[in-house]
Amino acid sequence: MPQHILTLPEYAERFRCIGAACEDTCCQGWAVPVDKNSFEKYQSLPPGRLQQLIDARIKQGDNAQHQAAEHHASIELLPDGVCPFLSPDRLCMIQAEYGESYLCRTCTVFPRSPRSIDGITENPLTLSCPEAARLVLCDLNLLRPRKGIYQRKWDDTAHNQLPLRFYFWEIREAAIRLIRQRRFAFWERLFLLGIFARRLDAIARGELRRDVPGFLRDFASATDSPQLRTSMRAIPSDPAMQLEMVVRLVNLRSSLGFLTPRMIECLEHFAGGIGSQPGIPMDSQIAAYQTAFSRYYEPFFRKHPHMLENYISNEIFRLAFPFGKSLFTGDSKAVPDIAKLYERMIIQFVLIKGLLIGNAAYHKRSFTTNHVVDVVQTAFRHFEHSPKFLTNAYELLAQRGLIHPQGLAILVRN
Repeated sequence: MPQHILTLPEYAERFRCIGAACEDTCCQGWAVPVDKNSFEKYQSLPPGRLQQLIDARIKQGDNAQHQAAEHHASIELLPDGVCPFLSPDRLCMIQAEYGESYLCRTCTVFPRSPRSIDGITENPLTLSCPEAARLVLCDLNLLRPRKGIYQRKWDDTAHNQLPLRFYFWEIREAAIRLIRQRRFAFWERLFLLGIFARRLDAIARGELRRDVPGFLRDFASATDSPQLRTSMRAIPSDPAMQLEMVVRLVNLRSSLGFLTPRMIECLEHFAGGIGSQPGIPMDSQIAAYQTAFSRYYEPFFRKHPHMLENYISNEIFRLAFPFGKSLFTGDSKAVPDIAKLYERMIIQFVLIKGLLIGNAAYHKRSFTTNHVVDVVQTAFRHFEHSPKFLTNAYELLAQRGLIHPQGLAILVRN
């Protein structure tokens, strides 16, 4: 059996928090769970001003006895959404007084998403942190191969009925390779990933009786077919629908409250870039949106293709695609929903891409990689940490009949 070198998110090991030098703060607007060990450690601190603040602001839930140890209590934020333990110089009071070992698990691991899969530990990054977003998006060689490390043997010719989970690594390798195949337009790669996810879902549910090694080989062969590209290019672009859904997703998130000043500025630049103002006809906004794509967005990402590739690659790692994070966290009730995981990932990308198009038009020729980092990070922190938004966004697209590969392709193709 041949040996295969696994592609892992080892770039995450290079992440370092820049603290007070950061242009944003992860201490604002988010619910911060406190694990049981940290909560008990805080209760043992000596009396004083910090202990009084802890007693006032770290509260156990009504069912603390029955809650998971990771969510034993939570930090009550101030009325402006800021963590009460954030000092005027933008440092954590708990860490400043007692050291990093006293941070709760949430604050210790963020923006990493640590997990262990088959004995291999990974720490993919959450892009709601500016420094993490910079590290991921701007690296021209993000997935540096490390030969001789993390090799795995598998039988490419096997025709057995092993569970789909057994082939996690092979499946993920195929997804990463697909996203980085520049012979396809980026929207085509996302479309093919959707077909890939749907077929895997059918195999997992027993609706498609295929052995996984054979399916992966056949899928790779199919992507070499000239007819495939012809059929994909028959999928229509619908800028009116695309802009409508971006605007509706923006309005949906705005309706849930608490937007940071950075997000408000991002939305203002998006609206300014496409001329979205009261009284401006929708046809004019659609035309401006198309112009923004062709004149500013598309030329920029033609020069910087790695940024979108890195974004989706990191999401594949972060979400433990194609099975989902819950399958690797000891959740005995976890059931893989491969197609839905893909759809969630694309809904997020649709919103980010739309915001990037408007912001690119706003900045015009001065649009830079720094603007991309700002938009991605700012948008990411507002939807990824809002479970209600993700649920409602999915329902919104489902109501419009867009939750399928071709429907989602319409939203990412210009």
